[in-house]
Amino acid sequence: RARQAGFMRPWHFAGGIGLLAAAIFLGGWLGMKLVIPPGYSSPLWPPAGIALAALLIFGRRFWPGIWLGALLNELATAASFSGQLDLAAIAAASLIASGSTLQAVVASVLSEKYLQPGLPKLETPGAILAFFVLAGPLACLTAPSVGVATLYGLDLMPGDELQNSWRNWWIGDSLGVMVIAPLLFCVCGRPQ
Repeated sequence: RARQAGFMRPWHFAGGIGLLAAAIFLGGWLGMKLVIPPGYSSPLWPPAGIALAALLIFGRRFWPGIWLGALLNELATAASFSGQLDLAAIAAASLIASGSTLQAVVASVLSEKYLQPGLPKLETPGAILAFFVLAGPLACLTAPSVGVATLYGLDLMPGDELQNSWRNWWIGDSLGVMVIAPLLFCVCGRPQ
C-alpha cells in the first residue's frame, strides 16, 4: 500500500538500487562470456534488457542501480583488458555507464509514451512490433553512440574499429532488450 502511494522506505530503495546494480553486473559478466574476439562487444547484452525491465516494472527512480551496475561492468572490463585502471579508463567507464543508463530511460519513455505506462501489454502484433522497434533498435542507438564516441575521444579505440564496434554494440543491446526484457516481464511483472 505504501508503494502504491509512491512512498518507499529509504533502506528499501537503497536495497533495490543495490539489487539492480548486482543484476546488471551479473548480466554483464554473463554477456562478456559471449564475446567473440578480437573485440569486446557481446552479440547479446543482457544488462540492456534487465535495465529496461527494471525501469518499466519498478519505475525510473531506480536508474542509479543501472548506472552503478554498468560502471562496475565497465571497470571490470577495462581492468581485464589492460590489467590496470587509469584515469582515462575510469572516465570512459563513467561515461559509458551514463550512456547505458540514458538508453534505458529513453526506452522506458518511448514504451510508456507509445504503448502504456508501466509494463507494456504485448498482446497484439502491433504492440509487440512497436515495443521491439522503439525499445530495441531505436532506443539502443544511445549507448553504442555514447560508448564508441567516448572510447574514440579518449584515444581508447582506433578510428578503424569505430564502425564495427558501434554495430556490434547496437546489435548486442538491441537483442538484449528484445530477448531479456520480455522474459523478465513474464517472471517479475506478474502479467494478468
